[in-house]
Amino acid sequence: MSHDHKLHKCPIEGAKYESEQMKALAKEMTDEIKKCIKIDKNSTILDFGAGTGLIGLNFINEVKHVIFEDISSTMLDYLEYKCKNENIKNYSTFLGVMEDYKSNEKVDLITAGLVLHHIEDLDSLFKCFLKLMKPHTYLCLTDLKKDAKMFDLQIHHNHKMPHRGFVPEELCEILKKSGFIKTEIKPASDIIFTTQDGKEIISERFMIFAESP
Repeated sequence: MSHDHKLHKCPIEGAKYESEQMKALAKEMTDEIKKCIKIDKNSTILDFGAGTGLIGLNFINEVKHVIFEDISSTMLDYLEYKCKNENIKNYSTFLGVMEDYKSNEKVDLITAGLVLHHIEDLDSLFKCFLKLMKPHTYLCLTDLKKDAKMFDLQIHHNHKMPHRGFVPEELCEILKKSGFIKTEIKPASDIIFTTQDGKEIISERFMIFAESP
C-alpha cells in the first residue's frame, strides 16, 4: 500500500483511536528510544501494528523513512490523511501481516506499541523482524503485564487476543530463543481506562528493548 491515493475527507473511524492518553504513551516510548538509541537522517524505522502512526510519526522529521504496518485499513487511512495534511513524504504503508511483507530495505529500528498480545505466534513474528533488521539494531516494544484488568473489559471481547498480557521476563526469553542477543526491561506508565459508570481501570505496562545479532 503506497501513499499515492488522496484522502480528501477525514476518515472519522480511525480518528477515534487517538486519545490524549495514547498520544502521551507513544511520546513516552519515543522519548525513551531517542534517549537510548542513535537515530538520524539515514535511519529507517518500521512501526509494526502502527495504528494511526502515533509512535512512528514522532520520528518522521528525524529519519530517512518510516514504514507503517497494520492489518486495519481504517487505521492506515487515517494515518494517510494526517500525512497528507502535514505534507509528509518520507513514509510508506503496508496493509497486511509481516509474513507477507517483502522488501530489500533493512531497518534500523522496529517499534511495536501495545500490539503483541494480538499475535499468536510470537516466535515467527520475531524471526520475521530479524530478517529485516540491520546488525545490532533494536526492536522496542511496549505491552501490558499479564492479566491486566483491561482484558476483562467488553471492548476487548470481539478482538483476537491470544495473550492476556505478558510476564516481561518470559517475553525476554521468547525474544532470545527467536534470535535476539540482548534484552532490557524498562518501566512504563500505567494505562487508565474510565468505564461508563466512572470507574477507573488501571493496567500495568512495560517496555522491552531487544538487540539483533
